[in-house]
Amino acid sequence: MPKDTKYIIRRAKIEDASVINRITYNTIKYVNAKEYSKKQLSVRLTNRTKSIKEAIKDKTKDIFVILENDKILGSASLTLKQNLLGTLYINHKYIGKGIGKKILKFAEKYAKQKGIKYFEFDSTLSAYDFYKSQGYKKIGIGHHITNGVSIPSIRMKKIL
Repeated sequence: MPKDTKYIIRRAKIEDASVINRITYNTIKYVNAKEYSKKQLSVRLTNRTKSIKEAIKDKTKDIFVILENDKILGSASLTLKQNLLGTLYINHKYIGKGIGKKILKFAEKYAKQKGIKYFEFDSTLSAYDFYKSQGYKKIGIGHHITNGVSIPSIRMKKIL
């Protein structure tokens, strides 16, 4: 991408939910799939548009999208009361172009301005190296349960 490309980061709107869902779905399908069994993948590849809309309405969450020329390229969700970076997904076709880093830095700065001292979260196995490169430290191995299926993760933390 040219250096003069301008990205806009803004709060997610209800009408962004289906695009955020598609980005999440495709990233899981094309990037994260290698780390999941078929059963794990089947519970990860669900339509989350409704829950994304609910999250956007939820006053305890902050959800942002990053755009280039009015096209949403990714999203990040934060739950500041829990010092939690909830999700960060980039359109799989744009991974490795600095977009994830840009929205992550925005989220960190935003959280810090709100008085948050650290982020802690469960990273997918395939995103581990990205977060490590951004100063996050592995603090454990974890998993979360989705529809009764255990999904592996790496617990990470960074002092902001």
